[in-house]
Amino acid sequence: MKTRLKIFGEWAAPHYQAMAQRHDFRVLVQYSPDLPKPYFRQLRSLAETYPALRLVPTETFVQSDVGIREDLQADGKTGPVVMLRVDDDDIMSADFLDQLAPYVTPEHHGWVISLGYGLAARTDSKGLIDFRPLVSPLIAIGQAYVGRFDAESGGLEMSPLLHHRLVHRQLPTIIDSRALAWVHVKHPWQDTRLGMEAEEARTRMINGHRKLPQYEDGWGSVRDAFPYLDAHIKRAQGPAARSDGNQR
Repeated sequence: MKTRLKIFGEWAAPHYQAMAQRHDFRVLVQYSPDLPKPYFRQLRSLAETYPALRLVPTETFVQSDVGIREDLQADGKTGPVVMLRVDDDDIMSADFLDQLAPYVTPEHHGWVISLGYGLAARTDSKGLIDFRPLVSPLIAIGQAYVGRFDAESGGLEMSPLLHHRLVHRQLPTIIDSRALAWVHVKHPWQDTRLGMEAEEARTRMINGHRKLPQYEDGWGSVRDAFPYLDAHIKRAQGPAARSDGNQR
């Protein structure tokens, strides 16, 4: 939980608040009522700092559109809406919604948008390191569903979440991999490594990450997309990074 809260609170949430300054956007943060109190207090503090975060206690798994409908009934506007899901240990770019905006129209009702270009980075004791390009159309991080909401009736028309790799078999899908849209953060405590010993999980994570190519595009575009990662981006370009992309 400490690693996830660090990623979410220090690196992701500021970008989400930047998105909310330009768009009618909020993040519904689902959490279990059994969440230990120290972690809940941290979540509550984050929500006070970043008003785009809205805490939603969830006793059991709830289909995402249920929470969205309740939120829209509180202060939503009639028109097209877009629903996306992001894990607490991933980061969307500050211009993520700007990239989605051309497709969030009445004409695209029922469509899916997949932003397929981002970065993979891994964690160490000082933060994020070893940024590498990752082109992954249909990845869950960059996937959004276009629906519509009627404020007068409270009706929401939205497709349920489908398997992100197979969604294009069931719904018309737009894939746009032109610009950086997210950071897929690698750390030993990801869901895919649950149950592993810590050192084994870390070794597998690093070995898998090093199979990706080195990042060779301009770092200016990375800073523009992720302005709140600036210190980590500068570190990634340091002498150690240039001489050894593995960055221990």
